[in-house]
Amino acid sequence: MSRSVILLALILCSCRDEAAEAFARAELQHRALINDAVRPEDPRFDAVVLDLRRVPVSSKHFAKAQKLLESIDAGRRQRVRTPLALGANGRRPPRLEAQLAACARLAELAGADGGVNHRALVALETCRREAEQLELEISHPDDHQDGGEPP
Repeated sequence: MSRSVILLALILCSCRDEAAEAFARAELQHRALINDAVRPEDPRFDAVVLDLRRVPVSSKHFAKAQKLLESIDAGRRQRVRTPLALGANGRRPPRLEAQLAACARLAELAGADGGVNHRALVALETCRREAEQLELEISHPDDHQDGGEPP
């Protein structure tokens, strides 16, 4: 059994703490949705949000519940652009592949621990722009030989 299931079972067996139950239920549902790659705007996240809002300010779980709620809200507000599509031949040059791999890692960091890391999102956007610029340089080398902008 996973630690999460054991933790939930212990919480449910102890004296009834509705705030703890709501938080545990929300946390487990959140992890399951994240593991299934469900986007925050999906209606299945609404149940998680409702449980998180049931955690009162007086609960020891309130700060964690608010952090998770803020991360879901931020995920619903901000859209992370996807990396560039494959070229016509289905392959990318190694430099572009390396850049896109770096962007993918930043995307993972942006959502680590169930939250949205703003610094990682900014770095991800910069990485994505650099990947687009690199793709332009590779696909139109004559326009970028002097390092300037295309005409």
